[in-house]
Amino acid sequence: MQKLSKKAMILYIIKFFKDFIFPLIGIIVASFTTAWGLWGLLAIVAFVLCLAVLDWKFTLYHLSDTDFYLYQGAFTKRKTVIAHSRIQTVDVTQSVIERLLGLTTLQIETPSGKGAEVKLVGLRLGVAEELKRKLLDEKAPTSSVLLTENRIDDSQALDSPTDSSQKRVKCISSSDLRLLSLSTFNIAVIFILWALFSRLSELLSDFQLGGFKQEIAQGLSQLVSGIDWTSQSMIVIEVFFAILVAWGGSALFTFIKFYRFQLTRLPSSFIIERGLLEKYRTSIQIKKIQAVRIVETPIRQLFGWVSIAVECTTKDDDHKEKDILFPFVRRTNLEEFFSEYLPEFQSGVHVNLSRFSPIPLKKWMWLKVLISFAIAGGIYTFLLSSWQWTALIGIMISMGIIGYSWICYLDGGYSLIGKMLIHRSRGINRVTEIVNCRSIQFKKIRQSPFYRRHDLFTWYTTLLTSKPIGIGHIPRGEAEKLMDL
Repeated sequence: MQKLSKKAMILYIIKFFKDFIFPLIGIIVASFTTAWGLWGLLAIVAFVLCLAVLDWKFTLYHLSDTDFYLYQGAFTKRKTVIAHSRIQTVDVTQSVIERLLGLTTLQIETPSGKGAEVKLVGLRLGVAEELKRKLLDEKAPTSSVLLTENRIDDSQALDSPTDSSQKRVKCISSSDLRLLSLSTFNIAVIFILWALFSRLSELLSDFQLGGFKQEIAQGLSQLVSGIDWTSQSMIVIEVFFAILVAWGGSALFTFIKFYRFQLTRLPSSFIIERGLLEKYRTSIQIKKIQAVRIVETPIRQLFGWVSIAVECTTKDDDHKEKDILFPFVRRTNLEEFFSEYLPEFQSGVHVNLSRFSPIPLKKWMWLKVLISFAIAGGIYTFLLSSWQWTALIGIMISMGIIGYSWICYLDGGYSLIGKMLIHRSRGINRVTEIVNCRSIQFKKIRQSPFYRRHDLFTWYTTLLTSKPIGIGHIPRGEAEKLMDL
């Protein structure tokens, strides 16, 4: 049995105080208003300290040739056993406090997809790295492993499992990191929507369109004269400032998150390291990668930049950052990146894709127009005072929806290269998915009555990661070919 270091007790104390933060706040408030408040505060602090020390003292772990054992609890005993063959990923992370103490947190996940089954806090960095390699079978264990508390240098820990000739390392350059940060707008989008919707009623309240019942020129004149330009200028400045602040915050967050990003390919796994304040380190076993995604945001697609993500059998929606294999690759260097780091999926790069049938796009065009005017009608009911604006907004929304549908049709496509399925689709981002057919769980096709006379089918599948994939409106021959995978 292996115990945690004495420094780890500090982390357990901090963790327990965070868990009891609300009772502590209540007792602190009571200490200023009641005579017993101070004694209550001292009692709960002593109670938390005892729980933290006991939890630290009774946390033990052991690694055998086939299983990992974790023992926890002073009063309620807990025992966790995970077989080596069921381990999907092993993460080693360092918060700011852990970095000051020279400690790490090790997390173990299995294909259950429920997050980390084991979270071991307070390991020395060298011990955590050694334990991670043993768990991922990067160095074959010969007997029950006895881990020491001696610190191991990072470079030595990384080089020891394999020959350096079998190891390939790719780091993100400082210029690419800046471009990646400046082209990130995830948080900014939320602020933009908030700013626009919060000001929408105020913007529309200034537009008086009675002039539309007369000549168009007179209506436009009344529209312009009815606007308080000082108020509208302030609104525009506020929205612009909100967008600028949100974009700057998003860029800063991305810079901190992917600072010193490094991808290392070993014979059987990838090692990913990143982070400025919190050092993040994780491993992904190559044999458990089910699909590779090439992600292009609108701004990055315009400049020819992509991100590479992987789909593993332990897909956890709460930890999507683990899917990022490399955050910034120029499209011109995509084939070179795949040939060096992902040769198993290289055949899916730069493939001419077959487009989906355009019949559904044309067939449901009228429905998209009706939906657009229904949305405009809802806006008219609550915000507008003129039906002319409702018609104008309905036309603008319908044009936007039809344009977006057309772009989705142009970007969409699929292809089958041997046992590799390539599928491209667009939501906000354009995503090209290269799927290893061995990860497909089942296949089915469906033909709705609307497309029966066109002999079009929709093909569905689900991967080992429980992620569904649908290829819609394809001819019968193509559907049957996909069913033969």
